[in-house]
Amino acid sequence: MSLRRRVLPLFAMVLVFGLVVPAVHAQGKARADSVPLGLPAPANFTAVPAKGGVQLHWDVVRNATGYWLYRGPSASSPDTLIGNLPRGDANSFYDKGQTLAGMYRVAAVSGAGTLGARASVAYVPPVTKFDVPVRKRP
Repeated sequence: MSLRRRVLPLFAMVLVFGLVVPAVHAQGKARADSVPLGLPAPANFTAVPAKGGVQLHWDVVRNATGYWLYRGPSASSPDTLIGNLPRGDANSFYDKGQTLAGMYRVAAVSGAGTLGARASVAYVPPVTKFDVPVRKRP
């Protein structure tokens, strides 16, 4: 077996490992103070109640190849990755089953796989007549 045939697969593994491991590591937990790399934060990020969940919308970021969505209980708490949209023209996400207040964040992903700046929005569920206790007068 030639040296070229032995070295080329090793080089490919190092290249893929160098690109994939940082991306996989970033999927676990993210912080709001992450340094933006290249792409701007998506504009007009909103979170509105939808039947059985929360509907998220944002403006498409030019040159984005996808978006990562995060949710956390508050602005100062760690986020959890809840969505990875592999299309740059995607601009909405439905968080099914989520009814509690929290903080959502969205970041555009570049063709190189780096995350851009994150946009944040707080979600507070609407108060309904069933959420307010009623006191009977004595």
